[in-house]
Amino acid sequence: MVHDDRQVIGHVSAVTGLNAAKYDVDVSNALPDNMGGWSGLSGAGLFCNEILIGLVEAVPKSWKGRTLWALPARRLLALADFTAMVTAHTGLAPQLESADQSALFHAPPVPHLSPSYLLSPQAEVVPFTGMEREIADLTSWCTSRRVVDVALAFGPGGVGKTRLAAELIRRMTHRRSPWTAGFLSDVQRAGGSLESLTTNIRPLLLVLDYAETRVDQVEQVLRLFRGSRHAHDPVRVLLLARTAHRWWTDLQIEWQGTAAMERGTIVPLAPAEFHPRVGSSRNFEVATRAFRERIAHLAALEGPSEAGDDSSPPQEPPRGDQASGPPEELIVSIHMAALAQVLEEAIVPTAVGAIRPVDVLMAHESRYWRHSVRSHGLDDVFFHQRDLLRQLVAVQRIVGADERRDALNAVLAAFRFHDRDFDTPQLPDREIVRRIEQMLADLYPATDGARWGAMRPDVLAAELIARADHDSDSELVVHILPDAGLSAVQQHRAMTVLARAATHQSTLTNSVARAVTAAPDVLLATAVDIATELPPSDAITWLNALKPAAAAQTNTDNHVPNDQFHRIDSLLDQLTPCPNTSGRQADTEPTSTEPEAGPLTETPKQCDAAPEAEDDVPAATERITGGHEQRSSPPTSFLPIRKAPRHGGDITLHLPPQAHPGVGGPVLSLFRLLSGAFTDPERQQRMDHALRCLGDEARRSNRPLPAVNTIVLAPDSSIELNLSTVALAIPPFQSQGPDTVWRCRGDHVLPPSTEMKPPQHAYPALAQLGWTPEGSITYVDLEHVGLVHFDGPIEHVQQILGELAFEFSTRSRASRPHVHIAGIGKPARGIRYSTQHNAFEDALDATGTHTAQARSALHALNVDHPRDARVRDPSNDLWKPRIVLTDQQMDTDTARELGRILDARPQACLGVVTRAPSPGNGRAARWTITVDPLVTNL
Repeated sequence: MVHDDRQVIGHVSAVTGLNAAKYDVDVSNALPDNMGGWSGLSGAGLFCNEILIGLVEAVPKSWKGRTLWALPARRLLALADFTAMVTAHTGLAPQLESADQSALFHAPPVPHLSPSYLLSPQAEVVPFTGMEREIADLTSWCTSRRVVDVALAFGPGGVGKTRLAAELIRRMTHRRSPWTAGFLSDVQRAGGSLESLTTNIRPLLLVLDYAETRVDQVEQVLRLFRGSRHAHDPVRVLLLARTAHRWWTDLQIEWQGTAAMERGTIVPLAPAEFHPRVGSSRNFEVATRAFRERIAHLAALEGPSEAGDDSSPPQEPPRGDQASGPPEELIVSIHMAALAQVLEEAIVPTAVGAIRPVDVLMAHESRYWRHSVRSHGLDDVFFHQRDLLRQLVAVQRIVGADERRDALNAVLAAFRFHDRDFDTPQLPDREIVRRIEQMLADLYPATDGARWGAMRPDVLAAELIARADHDSDSELVVHILPDAGLSAVQQHRAMTVLARAATHQSTLTNSVARAVTAAPDVLLATAVDIATELPPSDAITWLNALKPAAAAQTNTDNHVPNDQFHRIDSLLDQLTPCPNTSGRQADTEPTSTEPEAGPLTETPKQCDAAPEAEDDVPAATERITGGHEQRSSPPTSFLPIRKAPRHGGDITLHLPPQAHPGVGGPVLSLFRLLSGAFTDPERQQRMDHALRCLGDEARRSNRPLPAVNTIVLAPDSSIELNLSTVALAIPPFQSQGPDTVWRCRGDHVLPPSTEMKPPQHAYPALAQLGWTPEGSITYVDLEHVGLVHFDGPIEHVQQILGELAFEFSTRSRASRPHVHIAGIGKPARGIRYSTQHNAFEDALDATGTHTAQARSALHALNVDHPRDARVRDPSNDLWKPRIVLTDQQMDTDTARELGRILDARPQACLGVVTRAPSPGNGRAARWTITVDPLVTNL
């Protein structure tokens, strides 16, 4: 007698296995007449939603065969021998997943011999190395006493965010009391309800990738747990994003301090140049070895390769021939170079002559596509149309598909584009279309429940899209985006994917702009919406590219209100502030009862010069106002001015000799009115970049930042730091031994910049004092100098102070001090992120609480200055300086009180700029700047 296979169906209670080391399986079918009917069942796999959750162990007699006992999979994974055997057989280390809630999470990527899979951070091909501090911080965040909390890990694409999250998931699911953890899907699937997460009886870790594009879902998750019954089991929501600009600030404003977010932990991730623990030659060697092993295993599982291809597994080259690793850069770039080397050795011999690693990877990816075409019996379709295959894969990556109907429509759109030169495109029959769609679905299996997956990583996908677009005379994007067969969801996704790809392939921005110009009614509004999801510098490039399309739409139909044109203008004004910015009139600043409200509660105040905006400006325009995290290269805290001033002039200043050591007398400087801070953004951006590198190096080498009197930017782009005491230079600056002058040459190449910056600028109280006749720009550190007097006509002093206040207000949040203004009059009206006072004494009193708190905290840290605290605790807003600007002259009592504050130690986070007092009154300033009564017209 031959026994047939039989499926036993049962129910495992959610609470079973929590205390006992077994699952109770209540059988609902196939009950035998006696216990002997269960003979041979021991060792059978127990599955839930196609996920192995345990092995059947025994049938307890006390339950009369109605209940089975099973060994939980988590106990199997605790056995080193078991995990070693699984890893040896599959090439993959086993990992715990949520079974009953699997519909809510991304599944692990399906193994296949493709660079897209091998480079997938969720595939975990390369062992986790480096980022020990970041993984330790996140582990501590998970295990803290808080019940529900949110963290943000942000950095440029390819820096290692997803790999870091995957490692955190692995560690939390392998604990003695394992967590439920995974990447939350953004695709709604049958049986997948977010509300079910609130019934979870284990600690919960949810990871949301590309969180800046999923803010609605983030808030939906937070709403679930704000009022849930999680009294004991912790819930952690980890957000991964490329930038931490306005969307994160908005989230903090709404949720910080609630039951769903205590503070909002931030984990910035830097490229390997700033991360020596990761970007080393050792990392390259580890990655190379890991790729060889995984490729050999996949090649053995998949069997012989297609005819004509070299199918021998990659061999370890002799040590003497070991290729040197790539220059330290993004983690994905290091891995791509390592994988390219492995593929050059054995898998794709025809690609040995390729110059770039991405060329090797694309050659192998194309081979993988051809293999998939052959396995689906589609050789006849693509034999003479290799460009069609690339176009189809590019369209798949651009538009995606949640449902099969959307996928079929995308395939037809690709064929319409391919035959665009014919009056009547010849579409394939429906059966061929179905088979091609299935081939694409199998090519990159979705892990989130969608019909189509996507080629990864983003940098490789961007290369594919750019090549397909270039090879079609830059027509692919122009034709696909407005295709009538695509759904609104697909068009929005396509815009998002292209905007993300444009950060790697800038030519795609022009292609998108041409597509929008060709079909503004269909695409313009969506394209403008996408700008609110981009980092500021990318958004500026994107919007400026779209502006001609908006203008062309107006010229086509003068009867249609140009809402999108005005909206683009408004967004650009908010991203690139200037005195004549136009936009929605914002709410007023916090009242004087809360003068020291934190930056998260500050509301921008519109400039006086701004014309009144339309009342119906879309709400989306408000999402990117306020403090910005820049992504320009190099990073900058100064936004370039977009509109030229209508009038202005130069005020001549005579700076004290200490502004430029060695000069021997007053230093002549021209202070440019109307946004003089923006007159040379390139040099200022380079200075900002160099200072951030200085802060990073000081942090790594555990050295204090130097006390800086002035910074001078020379015409040749060199940067000079004039210190108050001698010190040995910290890179990227140099000195001849210990010195009071450090220099960074103009030809010195600074490490590549990223959107990732420390939460605070090292010297946030720098104030520009104009240009020398030779073209040098001078900055003074108000926080260190403490008190600066301007001696000259009051109207000129007011203009200068108004310019300083405006420049401070336009900085990014990380670089922006809190400004208190007393007097000054019209030049200071409408300055946002500032607090207005009637008298200088009121402004000084308003800073008192913050000064006392900061000094107490500095005592606790045992440091003498806020700049040293910023190195140790860069995310603490307590170290933000307070700058007082006033055209009022101090009386003797006020001068005495100010002197007491400035002379106390540790030094306060305070800088004061005033109109010089009359002789014999007030406190003598370390700096007195003489203001010439004449103004030179520009």
